[in-house]
Amino acid sequence: MDGVYVKPLLCKIITCRGTVSRQWIFDVFTPRLSLLLQDSVFHISASILGDVASIFGRNFTEQFIVPFLTTLSRDPIWGVRKACCEVFVEVAQKCSSRVKETQLAPRFIELLKDSSRWVRQLVATLLCVS
Repeated sequence: MDGVYVKPLLCKIITCRGTVSRQWIFDVFTPRLSLLLQDSVFHISASILGDVASIFGRNFTEQFIVPFLTTLSRDPIWGVRKACCEVFVEVAQKCSSRVKETQLAPRFIELLKDSSRWVRQLVATLLCVS
């Protein structure tokens, strides 16, 4: 089966609560997570970050998800940056105040000046809603 189809399916499976056990996610999915996050279909990778943060909690989120999210939010493709913005708030909810203040908030504010108006609009909307 083509990897283009497998990755979205795997993402869908792990984000549907109850379809697989937390232990399976830890034993099988997590070792492959870094490869999945490096995939060329970055918007798929970004879209699952909030769900992965919910599954694994604060420490995992701060050590693995936040660095990846902030790096991915600088991607040259505006659609990837927009996908990151869509999960920024959800990821931030799983982080300590320190990480929010020192890492996430400054990057989110920078996105208000993004070269893409779609990214800027989304960030502005999220700031008004959140």
